[in-house]
Amino acid sequence: MNAPKTYSYEDLVSLFQPEERVYRMRCVEGWSLVIPWVGFPLHKLLAEVQPTSEAKYVRFESVLRPEEMPGQRQGLFPWPYQEGLRLDEAAHDLTLLS
Repeated sequence: MNAPKTYSYEDLVSLFQPEERVYRMRCVEGWSLVIPWVGFPLHKLLAEVQPTSEAKYVRFESVLRPEEMPGQRQGLFPWPYQEGLRLDEAAHDLTLLS
């Protein structure tokens, strides 16, 4: 990142106006869902931190607070949870951070 920063939840909410969106998901198997989401476009945060030209992925990592989240103590999952997106996926306007 060209401009690395650390944000609290409060920082993110004050910097990036949350949006309400409704997504319709349709599966080839025949099921569908209508899901309401509230968040902000991830590309706005990416513009703020300025990924380098070598960046290829955005990595997400959940909190690890087993004293507050009892399910993390069970050992059934390798906490903290981690997920990633290609940078082009993360920068797409439909990608929300909620």
